[in-house]
Amino acid sequence: MARSKKYASWPRAFAPTMHDCTCWSTTPAFSVPLARIVNVASIGQRPIDFDDVMLERDYQSGAAYSQPKLAQILFTFTLAEQLDAASVTVNALHPATMMNTPMVTNIGMQARSSVQDGADSVMQLAVGPALAGRTGLYFNQMSEARANAQAYDASARQRLWELSIALTEGRAD
Repeated sequence: MARSKKYASWPRAFAPTMHDCTCWSTTPAFSVPLARIVNVASIGQRPIDFDDVMLERDYQSGAAYSQPKLAQILFTFTLAEQLDAASVTVNALHPATMMNTPMVTNIGMQARSSVQDGADSVMQLAVGPALAGRTGLYFNQMSEARANAQAYDASARQRLWELSIALTEGRAD
C-alpha cells in the first residue's frame, strides 16, 4: 500500500487501522513525548451496565457495540492518569462517522465519510505536533469533544479497571 503524500514526511511508526487499535509513535521528529497511545473508540457510546457487563441478562447488539466503546474511553482516561505525560500520552477518538467500509456498505448504509478521513484523525493524534503533551482526552475526529458522562466518573473508571484486572488475572494469552 502506498503512503499518502500527506504523511510522507511523518515517521513510519505504524500503519493506522480503524478497528480497536492502539497506535504508537516513538520518534523525536516533532518534539513529542516518547510515545503516544491512541485508542480508537466511537461516538456510539452507552453507559456500562456493571450489573450485566457481559450482557447475559439483556443482550442487545447496540449495547454490545457501544458499551465496549465507552469502556475504551474510560480505560484511556485511567491509563492517562497513571502514566507520566512527559513520556507517554494516551487519548481516545471517534475517527469518522459511517466511513466507506464494508461494515457500513454491506448493510446498505450510505457512507458519510471516508477511511482516509478516519486515518487523518488517527494520524493527527498519533504524531501531530499540536497535540504534543496533551493526554487523557477524547476527540470526535480532529476536535476535542466530550464523551459520555460516565467517562468522567472516577468511581466508574476505577470499577472498570478492577473488573478488567479480575477478568484477565492469571491469563497468559
